[in-house]
Amino acid sequence: MCARGYDCAADFGGEFGAECECDGCGDDRFCELCGECAVYGECGAVRECGEFGRVHPAAQPIPIIPIKGEKHMKTKMVLMAMMGCLSLATAVHGAVTLTLNPGSGAVSGLAGSTVGWGFTLDSAADFAVISSSNFCLGNSGVSSLCKAPTIGTYSDFIATNYTIAGPAPESPSVTEAFDAVSGMGVGSFKISATAALGAVNTGQIVATYDLYSVDPNAANFNPGADLISAGNFLTAPASVTVEGQMRSVPEPSYSWVIAGLAVVLFGWRKRVVKSGLRN
Repeated sequence: MCARGYDCAADFGGEFGAECECDGCGDDRFCELCGECAVYGECGAVRECGEFGRVHPAAQPIPIIPIKGEKHMKTKMVLMAMMGCLSLATAVHGAVTLTLNPGSGAVSGLAGSTVGWGFTLDSAADFAVISSSNFCLGNSGVSSLCKAPTIGTYSDFIATNYTIAGPAPESPSVTEAFDAVSGMGVGSFKISATAALGAVNTGQIVATYDLYSVDPNAANFNPGADLISAGNFLTAPASVTVEGQMRSVPEPSYSWVIAGLAVVLFGWRKRVVKSGLRN
């Protein structure tokens, strides 16, 4: 029998084991249960006693057991606190954004030409440093390996140029137009010379960034101590279309032939006239 009258088999779906003790955390379901109460893990695991009880580690699922009254309310409060933490983490990552130019991400060019994208990178709260960028087909590149384009090759500019957005003395919003010659923008896309007219690659620009609490260009910057998070993802829809127009075949020009005949006839006439004068 577990402490406070709980029975492992009856109340927790596990096998009956040794007695366990709750040390005043408040909610028996979050206390360390000994023996074979399977839903709580192994006996003796060290867990911190939080505000609402001895909470399981984040890596382990918290069992939901219907309990009436005060204990049920405490369960709700714990779950709400956990959801709040997740929302806060999402908000922090959401503060960094990448917008392509053109905004639709759709670019086009002739086979053999080079196209690309400009960008705006925003990070007002912390210092975002772009570490890589790529063009990935479909939705690949974040939760799966990046699928390479089939009608050309992508070259990164934004990470190569060590792009940083953040509070002063940096700029919280960095904007660059695409320029293939000077290597400006997110990156370039070299369309294959053999790409078929009308071929399209649809996907997304996938950029990774590291977030720091201190400006990476500051004298007191410590890449280890000042790192908030690394390998974060930014995505923006993008597509490349092979365009072109049918060139009309020019009609053969006979003007040079006519001009040549005129010269020949003029010379022939002069010879005829001279011959007549001699006679």
